[in-house]
Amino acid sequence: MSSLSRTSAKRLVVEQVALWNQKAHEDVVIWDYHVVLVLRLRAHTQFRPEDPEPSAGSESASWEGEAWVYDFDTRLPIPCRCTGASRPPLQRRRARAYHHLIRSWLGGCRADYLVGTFPYAFDTTPSAHVSESYRSLFRVVPAAAYLDHFASDRSHMLADAAHPHSGYSSPPPTYPPISGCRARETGVVHNLMDRYVAMRLPPMASCSLPAVSDRAGAEDRTEGETAFGEVMDMAQFVYWITGARAVALA
Repeated sequence: MSSLSRTSAKRLVVEQVALWNQKAHEDVVIWDYHVVLVLRLRAHTQFRPEDPEPSAGSESASWEGEAWVYDFDTRLPIPCRCTGASRPPLQRRRARAYHHLIRSWLGGCRADYLVGTFPYAFDTTPSAHVSESYRSLFRVVPAAAYLDHFASDRSHMLADAAHPHSGYSSPPPTYPPISGCRARETGVVHNLMDRYVAMRLPPMASCSLPAVSDRAGAEDRTEGETAFGEVMDMAQFVYWITGARAVALA
């Protein structure tokens, strides 16, 4: 997720997004960009071949229109439910053993990630207003496409980008830099900033519905169009999460 503003004097792109409930500060935090993992449960998923498809009143059906966010910088639960609305916790029902297993993993979350992290989008009071330059856009990238095409040499973490040996501005992760197989095939070593962080909504984006699929290449799109995901505003992102077109956002 990212927000971009441009100063006319220096033609400088500045990434800045306002997030609440982050570990870095008890109030609001301004990040240049922020990355999270979103897990969506697919409708009518059968966990084992012998399991029947869930009916309309089953526990699996009650999970439709919800997702869970893994944000390791948040003060909210990890994972945190994500529906774009304050909804009561799921009722406990008698179900199969795998339902209890999944509930113990996911069902303990009572907060809503979007409401807790972006309160301005769901609060119409004047005191909750946030400048447009701090409002987030969301780049939704299917997991398979991300693993294939993402590449980073961590040059964006250098204290002085003009001097490669200047050292990092903060300790880098202990694992090796990520480089997807398709990125390696094309010789790409770093595309984080220009392909993922840089965001522009397509024309009339607020009037269209997102078409990002869980599989790269779906929705009759070319690989080039799906490789780096789709940019959405808050309303589109909530629709992508819930499938509910009528979303009242501030």
